[in-house]
Amino acid sequence: MIDVYLILKVLKVKLMSNISASLKFNYCVSSAGVNYRIVGGEKDSFGRNKTGRVELQLNGQWGTVCDTNWDDREASVLCRSLNFSDGYAIKDAHYGQGTGPVWIGYLNCNGTEKYIHSCSHRGFNDAITKNSWKKCTNHRNDASVACVDKVRLSLGLNATMGAVEVYHNKQWMTVCDVGFNKLAAEVICRSMGFSHGTEMEGSVFGNKTGPIGLIDVLCGGDESDLFKCRYEWNSVACRIKKYASVYCSNEDIVATAFDSRIVPDDKSDTHGTVQVKISGVWGSVCSKGWSNAEANLVCRKNGFAGGVPYRVPETSQVKPPILMSNVRCQGIHYSLVGGPNNATGRVKIMYDGQAGGVCNFLWDSRDAQVFCKSIGYKGGIEIAGAQFGQNPGITGFETTYEKLCKKRPNDAAARCFNNEIAIKGVRLSTGSYYGRVEILLSGPNEWGTVCDDYWDDRDATVVCRQLGFKSGIAKKSGQFGLGSGPIWLDNVNCRGTELGIEECTHNGFNIQNCNHMEDAGVICSGNKTKSESLISELTGGQGVVLAATIPIILILMALIVGVGLYFWRQRTASPDKKVLVENDMNDPNPTTTVHTEGGVGVTLTKLRAHFSKARTSFQNGSKDTKSPTMSLGNPNYDQMTDSNEGKSESDI
Repeated sequence: MIDVYLILKVLKVKLMSNISASLKFNYCVSSAGVNYRIVGGEKDSFGRNKTGRVELQLNGQWGTVCDTNWDDREASVLCRSLNFSDGYAIKDAHYGQGTGPVWIGYLNCNGTEKYIHSCSHRGFNDAITKNSWKKCTNHRNDASVACVDKVRLSLGLNATMGAVEVYHNKQWMTVCDVGFNKLAAEVICRSMGFSHGTEMEGSVFGNKTGPIGLIDVLCGGDESDLFKCRYEWNSVACRIKKYASVYCSNEDIVATAFDSRIVPDDKSDTHGTVQVKISGVWGSVCSKGWSNAEANLVCRKNGFAGGVPYRVPETSQVKPPILMSNVRCQGIHYSLVGGPNNATGRVKIMYDGQAGGVCNFLWDSRDAQVFCKSIGYKGGIEIAGAQFGQNPGITGFETTYEKLCKKRPNDAAARCFNNEIAIKGVRLSTGSYYGRVEILLSGPNEWGTVCDDYWDDRDATVVCRQLGFKSGIAKKSGQFGLGSGPIWLDNVNCRGTELGIEECTHNGFNIQNCNHMEDAGVICSGNKTKSESLISELTGGQGVVLAATIPIILILMALIVGVGLYFWRQRTASPDKKVLVENDMNDPNPTTTVHTEGGVGVTLTKLRAHFSKARTSFQNGSKDTKSPTMSLGNPNYDQMTDSNEGKSESDI
C-alpha cells in the first residue's frame, strides 16, 4: 500500500525548495548593483562613518541587514568593503532601527570575502523570514558595526586598554615598545575618541600571534593619528621583542605613587587578585615566583595580619595588564606618613613587621629624590625640621650614627612629585632690569630664591642674558628685599658662557644653609641693540636685505676707524701722556707688581687681574666653607716672577 502521507511530505519539501530557489533567483544581483553604508554613529578623522547601522541598497532602495549569525567575520568583510582595515559586530539595532526592507540575513562569512552578499546567506528580502521564528521580520534586529582603520587595541571593541595593533600588508602587527612613550599613547588614544592616554611597556597583555612590525615610533603629541608620527616598518628589528600597549581614558591619568590592593573574588573578601598601581594605571602581578613573603607583605599593607599565596579561579572577565613579574620581597616596605597626603610626610620603613624611620642627619634633597623614585614618583625634595613627628622604634641609621640619632630629635621627611624636578623659569622680583633673582621649579611648581653664597658677576651675567640683557652685576644680602618662599639654589657656580642658570653647577635643589637675608640679586644692563632687534623681528625679504646690508656697513666703519687710527699714531705723544707714564714707572710706592725679563713693571691693576671665585675645600670628607682657597684665574701669570720673592713679610 502506498504511503500517501510520505508522498505528500516529499512533494511539500520539493515545493518549498522550488519556492525558495525562485525567490533567490528573483533577487540575484551583480556586485555593481549593491551598495553599502554605515549610518547613525560616529565619524573618523577623514569624515567617514566608522560606527553605526549597516544599510544595503538594492535596485535603488535602501534597507537593513538582519543580525542573525552576525559576528566579527561579517563585520570585518563589511568594513573592508568600505576601505577600513577591520571591524567588530554589534547587534540588536544598537544605533537605532532602520526603515525599508530587511534585505539580507543569516550570513555565514569565512572572513575573506570582498562583500557580505558574496557570503552564504538567506535572501534577499522575503526568503530570510521563512523558518526564522520571525527573527528578521522587523528592524529590532538590525545589524551594526564598529569599523577600525589601521590601528586597534587587542582587547577588542570599546576596550580602554590593550596592545597596540596596526594593519599592514593584510595582517595585524604589534608595535615595538623601544622608544614608545606617553606622547605616542596620547596620539593613539585620541584617534580612538579618548581624551587621555599613557603607555604600558613590556608585553603586558601576554603573548600575541602577530609579529612586531612597527618600530622607532616618534610622536610630537599633536598628531591626529599614529601614522602622522615618524615610524618604520620592520618585523625583525625590535631589539627586546616586547610590544607596546596603551591605557586610554576620558579622565586625566594621574601618575600617583606605587600602590597595591586586593580585588576579592566571589567567594570571600579575604582572598582575591593582587593588583598594583604604576604610573596611574592598575594592573596585575605575574604569579611566577610569588611566595609567602610577597603575599604576606601585600596583605599587611592592606590591613591584614598576614597572608599566603592564593590561586584565583579562571573567569571570563577581561584581565588587566600584567605590570609586574618575578617579584621578590625582602620584607621591607617604604612609605610617607603623617603628612596631608601619600606624597608628603616623614619616611617610614617597615621591616619584618617592625616600624622604623630614618634619622635626618645628612639627609638632604638628593636622598629624598632617591627615596621618592623608589616608591614610584619621579622627583622629590627634603622637608626639614621634623614637621611630621617621629616614627616609633629604630631608625635606619641608628647603628652608624648612634650618638647623633639616639634621642631621635628629628625624623627625615620628604615631599614627592609626579614629574622631574627642573628649573622652568627665571624672573626678577621688581619685574624690571634689577631685583631679587627668583626661579620656578617644576615638581612643586613654586617660585623660590637663590642663596648668595659664591654669587658673583658671572652668575649675574648668565641670569641677565637669560632675561634678554647683555650683562649683569651681582648683588648680595637681600639688597632688593627678602623673599618669602623656599630657597631653591645655593653655591651657584657659572662659567659665564651658559645660556641659562639651569646649566650652571650648584648644590642641588633645596640643598642650602641660608636664610632670606642672603637672597641673591642682579642689576642687568645693555639691552639688545636696535640692529639685533630688527634682525630678530624682520622676516622674509626684509630680513635677507638687512642681513646683507649690515655687514657692509660694519666693514665701512672698520675702514674708517683703521684710517683714523693710522693718522693718530703718526702724532707725537702729548706731554701729559709722557708725564703719566714716567710717574707710574717712578712711583716709590707702586701697587703689587710683577716683572718680566726686560725689567718693565706691570701692575696687577693695569692688567685687570682678578681672583677666581672661592672654592669649597674638602677635608676629612666634610665641606669647609669657612676657609676658601683663592687663586688667580689667568694662566699667563705662570711665566711671571714675583717681585716680592725672597723678601720677608715685614719688607713687603
